[in-house]
Amino acid sequence: MTRDLKIGMSIGLVLTGVIGVWLVTRPSLSTEARLQQNLLRQLQVPEEPTEVEDLAAPVAEIAEEVVEEQQYHVVGRGETLSAISYKHYGTVNNWKMILNANREIIHNPKNLKPGIKLVLPPSR
Repeated sequence: MTRDLKIGMSIGLVLTGVIGVWLVTRPSLSTEARLQQNLLRQLQVPEEPTEVEDLAAPVAEIAEEVVEEQQYHVVGRGETLSAISYKHYGTVNNWKMILNANREIIHNPKNLKPGIKLVLPPSR
């Protein structure tokens, strides 16, 4: 081995050893410590106890907003995703958004079956 290679390998081994010792002596970096910290965060009790009724009103409001925003479209004969996008969003560019929201229903975006009920996601 050449002298430079020996020096490089020696420096590499020393640095690896130093980093290893540093990692071992840091308990907050261990996987177990991180899991314990996550568990403690999940188990923290809120400072002010809340009543179930206090939480029910905001949840109901959010549910109403979601229901109001959800729109549907029944595919007509010869319609394309671009045409549906233009009809509901005013642009043909949102056809991919409609496709992604209906992946379970649409198997071939170029051959839409009439009568399929598509979910129309809210425009971004």
